Amino acid sequence: MVVAASSGFHMPEIANDLIADGGADMVYMARSWINNPDYGQKVYEGRSEDIVPCIRCNKCHVPNGPDLWRSVCSVNPILGMEDRIGKMIDPPTAKRKVAVVGGGPAGMEFARIAAQRGHDVTLYEASGELGGMLKHSKYPSFKWPLRQFMEYMIKEMDRLGVNVKLNTRATREMLAAENYEVLALALGATPSSLPLPGKDGENVSYAANVYGHEDKLGKNVTIIGGGEIGVETGLYLAEKGHLVTVLEMQHDLILDAPHAHYRNMVVNYWRHTENFAYQAGVTCTAIDPDGVRYLDPNGVEKKQLADNVLLAIGMRSLNEEAMELASAAPYSVVIGDCDKPGNVQRCMRSAFGVASQI
Repeated sequence: MVVAASSGFHMPEIANDLIADGGADMVYMARSWINNPDYGQKVYEGRSEDIVPCIRCNKCHVPNGPDLWRSVCSVNPILGMEDRIGKMIDPPTAKRKVAVVGGGPAGMEFARIAAQRGHDVTLYEASGELGGMLKHSKYPSFKWPLRQFMEYMIKEMDRLGVNVKLNTRATREMLAAENYEVLALALGATPSSLPLPGKDGENVSYAANVYGHEDKLGKNVTIIGGGEIGVETGLYLAEKGHLVTVLEMQHDLILDAPHAHYRNMVVNYWRHTENFAYQAGVTCTAIDPDGVRYLDPNGVEKKQLADNVLLAIGMRSLNEEAMELASAAPYSVVIGDCDKPGNVQRCMRSAFGVASQI
């Protein structure tokens, strides 16, 4: 009997080892070719380092809601356009001096495409490392696909000769002095707050800011917001031994996540994590020093005790901050979360679309 293995064999080295060890006669691949239209050529030429990592978002299985009939790929902006993309994009007419502000996925993708098109690109990042929101993937064990993708994008900056300036908060004066012809603003977004009594208490912080600072949290943690950020942060803290409770206004958690595989996996994960719990269909009314008051689905006021309260209720674009820099170059664009909070797919598509026209 000929045995074929499938699902997750993205890197050729893993596939080769499986066949060499007798685990299978052949390997089936699908997503590897979706996010790398030239996957076969890269493997044939021994360029496995050029293979764009799949982040397992499963959006190629089609998303939810109004996009039921449209497949997308988070890391391949030209999915579905491979046969005509050469006619859609004109070659550059001159070498431009380009600045990118922000080293998240949108900023790095803009820098990558601009550098591939032969432009002189400088990227400014206020923190000491690239990655933006992807930096959180360094911590949870289950975020390794995003971690691989982040590492790939960072390597691309070096491979393509992008001049990366870390620990550098760009100002309008700084940018104007360099006489850039093109300015891409990818400042990202910041966590949103809530008009709740007690939201500014010492026991309150944003879920996105706890990674790397988990030792400062108490044993009992309550998270307000059951979207992807809230749930994934909760599962990560549960991994670290905290007792986590998520409070969500909707009737269930992560309803906006892709249902094909991803949501089912996360649901199965939290069901088997004893120190992870949640209350759905609730309305939070106040944050106290010892927990969160809320109304249950029947309108009965209850209280969830907690040492720390984390807010995970969405993000706010830093577009106003971006506008303060926009006049530093004759051509400026706002991309990624800085334009509208989204996800990796939207950031990559936004950056690719604009950078391809430079």
